[in-house]
Amino acid sequence: KNFVMRTCFANSGHVHALIDLPAETSVADVVKHLKGASSHWINKNNLVAGRFAWDEDMRRSPYRSRTL
Repeated sequence: KNFVMRTCFANSGHVHALIDLPAETSVADVVKHLKGASSHWINKNNLVAGRFAWDEDMRRSPYRSRTL
């Protein structure tokens, strides 16, 4: 896809990710890709009982590379 994940931390309740993306790529598109790909992988590998699906809630915090 059109972005680079620099770091990611996940626990049972939430995920933090630092992602570089071009201006023409929306945060919504990145989240849609990550949720879809990870849900598919979790369900394909039977990692949870039943069918896994992400919550609809999404929050973001924009950081500029010069501030990191």
